[in-house]
Amino acid sequence: MKIRRTAWYVMALAGVAGLIVGALFALFTQNLPVTLLGANWLVPALLILVGIVVGVFGWQVHRYVKGDLPSLDPQRAFMTLAFGKALEIVGPALMGWYVGQLLVIAVHPDSPWAQHTMVECGVAALASLVDLIVGIVVEHWCELPPIDGPENPTVKANQKRPVADAMQKKEEQVKKKSCHFPSSRNN
Repeated sequence: MKIRRTAWYVMALAGVAGLIVGALFALFTQNLPVTLLGANWLVPALLILVGIVVGVFGWQVHRYVKGDLPSLDPQRAFMTLAFGKALEIVGPALMGWYVGQLLVIAVHPDSPWAQHTMVECGVAALASLVDLIVGIVVEHWCELPPIDGPENPTVKANQKRPVADAMQKKEEQVKKKSCHFPSSRNN
């Protein structure tokens, strides 16, 4: 099975959607008595931690692909690829969310609350950008070279596999048997 890489426009759409939703959220909630904008310092720390964990797992898959690691659980390799792909979508969406809030709050640069919230949003957006980059790199690292088949550049186009030859011979034998009718039926 060939896995497709995440398209750039999917990441861009996630970022634009996050930007719009984050800006609308900031517009509708900035006048509330309780602040809902910004990000607690735990959020960027967790985003960076997730990026590090997925990056380490991706590096292990990359080492296995290069032949430096003798064995690797296929389920773990698949989950690492899935997490890398998830970071490629969630990273730009969260980055857009925090940049959208930052843009709306930036019209009040003199307020200490706005300054603190802009710093929080900026740090969270940078952490989301790091996750996006980690996701792209991990997806690249998890790309396995094809073992056999037409995708493998080492397999020649005229070189046939023994299983395919056996299947083709079997099909030809079945066709020959089904096409010949006894002469008594033709009368």
